[in-house]
Amino acid sequence: MAKQVALSALSGCVWAAIAFVLLERPDNVGFIGGAVASPLIGVVMGLASPGFRRRHLLARMAIAALTLYAAVGLFGAAGGAANVMFGEPRTGGVLA
Repeated sequence: MAKQVALSALSGCVWAAIAFVLLERPDNVGFIGGAVASPLIGVVMGLASPGFRRRHLLARMAIAALTLYAAVGLFGAAGGAANVMFGEPRTGGVLA
């Protein structure tokens, strides 16, 4: 179980690195909030798909797609929460 959690957290960090490379402005508060939460998001998604390898191909494809979209949604939610709390310089924020 500890290995699965560690690999899932690492996977979340890798996805944050991919987002960093692909984003036009990765220095904004929203991205930073999502990047900070990415190891936890990876762990949640890793635990949300038990028995992945024992499933049939179509089930694995569906699980992969659903967890990918859920992870993107969680990344966006974490980024949005960071924006609300700390805000961009032009928009302010609750804690800014």
